[in-house]
Amino acid sequence: MTLPIPIPNTILSSLVLIVDDADFSLHRLQATLRKYGFNNVVCAEDGQEALEFIEKSTPQMVITDWIMQRMDGYALCKYIRSKEGLKHLPILIQTGTDIPREFFRMFEAGATDMIRKPTPPEALISKIVAYLEAQQMVVRHKNE
Repeated sequence: MTLPIPIPNTILSSLVLIVDDADFSLHRLQATLRKYGFNNVVCAEDGQEALEFIEKSTPQMVITDWIMQRMDGYALCKYIRSKEGLKHLPILIQTGTDIPREFFRMFEAGATDMIRKPTPPEALISKIVAYLEAQQMVVRHKNE
């Protein structure tokens, strides 16, 4: 599948961490990213597994579910934002919740953005590309 504009290889090779405790959602999102050409996608089944991954390797973006059993999206976002080198890491919350106060909590915890499940693939990919491009600009600017 393709978008109306090409996605640069630097974006497609970005390390994207997907976190969701629902196997179906996790693998569906991973398959969607791969269909659009993303080739460096890693999955974690909950926030705790994501933290263990982040301690070893730094993703360029995290896409996480909000409500999970072992460690939820709130705790994961708070942890990521507490780490000096991860303060600008894009965190996209993908959620099925429709409770307005939860939206506030997402941003309070440090989420960059949120998107409701189910989401049309083109809308999701467009957001991912936009945040990865912004992340790459921040990194370039820091290195100058």
